[in-house]
Amino acid sequence: MFSNVSAIKSDCEEQLALAMPIYKEALSALDTLDKGDITEMKAYTSPAEEIVLVVSAVCLLLGEKENWDAGKKLMNNPNNFLTSLRSYDKDNIKESLLKKLKKYT
Repeated sequence: MFSNVSAIKSDCEEQLALAMPIYKEALSALDTLDKGDITEMKAYTSPAEEIVLVVSAVCLLLGEKENWDAGKKLMNNPNNFLTSLRSYDKDNIKESLLKKLKKYT
């Protein structure tokens, strides 16, 4: 039984080691965004598919409808939007939300 637990722990540690650099890179990228960036992005009438994908995932995490229009509404106040991203409680995301998020990853 303990060897099974040890194997699971080892697998989790390996997965975490792979994910942490990506996570840290994402945090660094978030820190480069400012109000002007959000205002510019919100002004896009036909954003690139990748932008819509990211904004839709953010909408899901923030409990909003997953589309560009909902994302633009979130960006109406760029400072609040950035604050909500920076202070998001990433350590307490419900399992059901993580499952829904998989379609974006």
